[in-house]
Amino acid sequence: MSTNDASGKALMKRPSPPKEFQFEKGVSGNLNGRPRKSGGTVPGAANDARPKAFGDTFMSLALQEQQRPMSLKEGERSELVPTSQAVMRRLGVDAVKGVSKAQQMYLKIAADMEGPVTAQKVAAFTWAVNYVDEWTLRLIEEVRAGKPSSEPVPHPDDFAFDFGTLEFTVDGPTTRRQRLYQDALIADLPELLKNLSKLEELLAADRKNKQLREDVRKQNEIIDWCLQEMGKRNIRRMTYEKLAKVTPR
Repeated sequence: MSTNDASGKALMKRPSPPKEFQFEKGVSGNLNGRPRKSGGTVPGAANDARPKAFGDTFMSLALQEQQRPMSLKEGERSELVPTSQAVMRRLGVDAVKGVSKAQQMYLKIAADMEGPVTAQKVAAFTWAVNYVDEWTLRLIEEVRAGKPSSEPVPHPDDFAFDFGTLEFTVDGPTTRRQRLYQDALIADLPELLKNLSKLEELLAADRKNKQLREDVRKQNEIIDWCLQEMGKRNIRRMTYEKLAKVTPR
């Protein structure tokens, strides 16, 4: 390169701005920072090519399987239902049949799903289920040992369970006082029958007597209840005798 060319390029060089308009040493002139490269991937975005964690993949597969339709047969009818529904239906059927583990799992799922208000309801329902199971086995053992029945109050056979609503009812005495009153009525059945006979004779002689007619009706109701309760207790006794033979020790 010649001297003239060099001097010409030097003359064409852009001059620096005055000192007061120059950036301080070490300070960038781009206040917004370096621009992001185009075509790159943003973590968490849809174009993120990083491999998914095992937990995410497993959860995704589990959710897919949960909704996968499967054939469920009930009697002669078949229907396609999600896998999760089929599992819960089977669990509910086993719970109603008295499978202890199924009952416990069903109650736990209900408590977890419905929150603290239902937790009290579940606790009461669980107590009732355990009460029935424990007393049923105890009454069977009493029959095997030849002991008289303890006749607990309430009696386990008086419970009726609804595993769908987690509610139960007791069709029988729930206190010892109620049970003693019922026992006294049954023991007084011969006297009740005599009183009924006398009332019917009086009513036959005075058909228009409304008070006698009402007394006969009430007396018949008490006697009918006594006969039904005696029959229920006899059936109950025979049932436990059969259970004692077939229930494993």
